[in-house]
Amino acid sequence: MAKETIPAPPRTMMEVFESLPEGTGVQLIANQIVMSPAPLPRHQIVSGEIYSELQQIIKKRKLGILLFSPVDVFLDRKNAYQPDLVFISNDKMSIIKKKAIFGTPDLIIEITSVAFRNYLVL
Repeated sequence: MAKETIPAPPRTMMEVFESLPEGTGVQLIANQIVMSPAPLPRHQIVSGEIYSELQQIIKKRKLGILLFSPVDVFLDRKNAYQPDLVFISNDKMSIIKKKAIFGTPDLIIEITSVAFRNYLVL
């Protein structure tokens, strides 16, 4: 009879973060998992307008790629963010990996709102 192996529990907050299901709305900030509520409609309108304007310029000039949230941006082993918009130039395309962005993008845009001041830290 084959022995069942029990997976080891996560040992670090990064391992906890990486074990969450795809699409989970959390970030790892200063080694703490931070949950934010869903964006308000106004936030999404502003985000969409900025994306639309920048995307036209980026595509026309073939500058790189513009991504919108949620996409994980790993800056180090204690910080993984999901910025609203992320621009990566052609020269830095190598930071885009299968599951996330690993490294510093050329431009990160985070749209702030009074409604986001009260976030939950686990």
